[in-house]
Amino acid sequence: MKTFILTIVVTLSFNASLPAFPPGPRSQHGEIKSPIAPGDLAPLEALADKFAAFRKANLYGESFYSKPDAELQKQHGETYTLISDSMISDRISETQGAIFISELIRLGSIHKSMQKDAAALTPEEKNAGAKSLTELQAKIKEAIVEEVATEILTPEINKVQLKMHELSLFAQSDEKLASKTSSLNRRFNEILDDEKKIKEDRKVSDREREKMMSNLTVIWAQYIAILKR
Repeated sequence: MKTFILTIVVTLSFNASLPAFPPGPRSQHGEIKSPIAPGDLAPLEALADKFAAFRKANLYGESFYSKPDAELQKQHGETYTLISDSMISDRISETQGAIFISELIRLGSIHKSMQKDAAALTPEEKNAGAKSLTELQAKIKEAIVEEVATEILTPEINKVQLKMHELSLFAQSDEKLASKTSSLNRRFNEILDDEKKIKEDRKVSDREREKMMSNLTVIWAQYIAILKR
């Protein structure tokens, strides 16, 4: 009986000493990685809702167009989808995508500024807006590489990279977060540099994918921590 009681006490003491959540695996540099999955926005809490609103308002154009201009807003959103899908599928580079996104937001901002000066836009002004978006879509399609070797595709990693770029744009637009933009961009550029090196030989091995995802997990956790602090 004494032995049995002692066993229970020792077991309970050992369990009580364990952390509530086990640490994540270690990166190649030895530091413990966060259990936060790359791309997971839940740790941002209330900021995640603000970020979602920013995406709708700016990237999909809801804040740039009034109800009478619903078709233009739809075209704006379709243009962003074309950019983001092309980035994820490695058919345009992150640098090209960033340029196209900036141009899309600029066109939306121009349209919004025109609305402030008039109760309603003229048909000519609407046509000019539609033409600008169509021309941007043409530039994107011209830049798209139709055939990309399967061996270098990294869509899951690209999705997280795109999310990081969107978050950087969000931070720039927010007065309380703007000062963090440079720190966020440094982390983002680390991932881009990793990808560039790994894809130099036009082939990504399973080991290289694992390494990149391992680094991305660490950097994503740092990225989220910068936004939250």
